[in-house]
Amino acid sequence: MEVGGGQAQCSVIPLTVQKHSKVTLRRRLVLNLVTMSARARKQKAMESERSEASPTSFSRSSTIERSHTSSGSPRKSFSRSERSSSPLTISRSEEKDELAHLNDRLAGYIDYVRKLELDKQKLTKRIQTVTEERMSKVEEARKTYEDEITALRNLVDDLAKQKSKAELDSKQTRDELNDMKTKANKREQENRNLQRKIENLERELSKFKQDHDAYQPLLSDYHVLEKRFEEMKRDLEAETLLRTDLENKILGLKEQLDFRSRLFDEEREKLVERSLYIEEEVEGRKHAEYESRLTEELRSIRDQTASELEEYKIQMEETFENKLGQLKSSANFSAEDACRQRSELLMARKRADDLSHDLSKKIAELELLQRRVTDLEGQLSDERRDFEAQLLFQRQEVERLKEELEESFREFTDLMNTKIALDQEILMYRKMLEGEESRLNLTPASRDSPFNIHTVKRRRIDGDYDGDDSTVNLTGSSYSSSRSRFAYRVSSTARGPVEFFKEQDIHGKWIKIYNSSTEEVNLGSWELVHEADGHETRFKFSRTFSLKPGTTCTIWSQDAEGNSHNPPSDITMKNKSFHPGTEVTILLLDADGEEQTKCTVKREKVRPSVVNFDRKSGVRGHDEKCHLM
Repeated sequence: MEVGGGQAQCSVIPLTVQKHSKVTLRRRLVLNLVTMSARARKQKAMESERSEASPTSFSRSSTIERSHTSSGSPRKSFSRSERSSSPLTISRSEEKDELAHLNDRLAGYIDYVRKLELDKQKLTKRIQTVTEERMSKVEEARKTYEDEITALRNLVDDLAKQKSKAELDSKQTRDELNDMKTKANKREQENRNLQRKIENLERELSKFKQDHDAYQPLLSDYHVLEKRFEEMKRDLEAETLLRTDLENKILGLKEQLDFRSRLFDEEREKLVERSLYIEEEVEGRKHAEYESRLTEELRSIRDQTASELEEYKIQMEETFENKLGQLKSSANFSAEDACRQRSELLMARKRADDLSHDLSKKIAELELLQRRVTDLEGQLSDERRDFEAQLLFQRQEVERLKEELEESFREFTDLMNTKIALDQEILMYRKMLEGEESRLNLTPASRDSPFNIHTVKRRRIDGDYDGDDSTVNLTGSSYSSSRSRFAYRVSSTARGPVEFFKEQDIHGKWIKIYNSSTEEVNLGSWELVHEADGHETRFKFSRTFSLKPGTTCTIWSQDAEGNSHNPPSDITMKNKSFHPGTEVTILLLDADGEEQTKCTVKREKVRPSVVNFDRKSGVRGHDEKCHLM
């Protein structure tokens, strides 16, 4: 049974059919029915004998008493016969002997009836036990046949749906093939446009080559200017060194001037100190007598020293100014010469830069055009290879769909042949059952109780007793059954190209995913979440894991039988297992935690309608519809 909405899919797992076991169970069922009918007839005969023998048992005691009371009379009768042999006495004795013989026969018959009653009780218990066992086996066989027939019908429905789905897929594939042809025509048109662009670029390339040939004569001028530039560069370096030497000399003279200035200051300070010392000493010794003289001498010494210092200072300043002027004039001349050479060098460098820039620009444009031509050729070859690969893939897909369609048709044909053979077997079983019922004069009951009891007149077949017909209670052959079973509904929804496979394991052993697109999907860091009745299991794919187009990947539990670790088609989890349950939810989350695919597996109760099986006609009436509980 399959119920779908949108992208939801629903499937029911079919039961396997065992033809050999069906035939064996069918034969056993017929033999059991025949054996039960014979035992029921025998039981009824024993009950009728018991009902006939019951009135006789009440008179047994009186007959036995009479026989015991007359046990001593034969001797008396013999003695009397010896004494008297009258006809009356002879007739009485004959009657007595005949009555005793009849009583002995009656006692033997009563003993035999008691023995038969004991045997009947034992046989009744045994027949009841065997009957219960046989009926349970018959019920199990009947249920097995019903389940197998229901499974076959479901399988036929599934195959019909698969056939229609395959036809739709084939039609869709043809439409996709037409689309691919249209795309191929568009690609060819694009290739022609690219070819025209390549021709235009080749013309531009030839033009650039002509420009390049025109620029070749300028290379000699460029080399001459480059040599001149090198010479001017060397001259500039020499002038720079000369300027550096002059600047160093100026710095040395400045340092020497500073040094002499410091020496002059030190000498002046020493002279001042000495003068002060002399003044103090003179004042100390001859303050009184040399006061006026010392003052004049000191003043003259001070004036002389100041004049000498002033002359020396002026002389030094003039010397340094002359030398500094000479250095400045030579530096200015060198600077002017350097500026002139620098300007010429800059002009030559600018011209060389312009020429080299133009040359590099043309070379870069030429290389760019060559790379573009190479890229266009590579793109053209890639497009051709992709188109050929896609066309080959589409052809292979069409061939695969044709093979699947043929395989489905062969399976459907085999299934129809199996169904026809099963219908023939059921017809043979019905004929055999009707033959047995006609031979046993059985009439099926009309009401819907599990077992209907009705009476049939039968002739006793026991050879040890003869008498009237007895009534035998037989078990009817019409029954009604209402039995529930479970089915699993698998529904899935997908937002991307990765989907859950339409068939999933109901015992939690494995989960299968499928890439329905024509491109490879990267499942790196994706997470698979399995929830079953409160138990959650999470599995995270590796960072480099990817699923190729049209391929499947099966994730196995650790404890699953027959599991194998063969990425990317088969992956076995480490220390993790999926849990079975009545309601299972499977999610596939991407690296950002967003839901991409969802699958639910729910166990539901499927209750078929009442099934009536008629033993005489062998026709099973049922309601074709199934209800989801």
